[in-house]
Amino acid sequence: MVVAKSLLFLHLYLKAQKPWMKKLMKVEKSKKDYHTACKAVKTAVTQENNAKNSSDQSADQVVCV
Repeated sequence: MVVAKSLLFLHLYLKAQKPWMKKLMKVEKSKKDYHTACKAVKTAVTQENNAKNSSDQSADQVVCV
């Protein structure tokens, strides 16, 4: 009887948490996408700065990069 009640409570708990789990997964995905985008922007800025500081490229090549 105790096991049945325990399983019932577990089932009800998981059922109540399901909407929140979906929202949490959506937030985690958004955070991951945000950090990936920030990393890409930072990399692009670093590459641009390196290209500008490089003396072996002409000004035209820097603009095209």
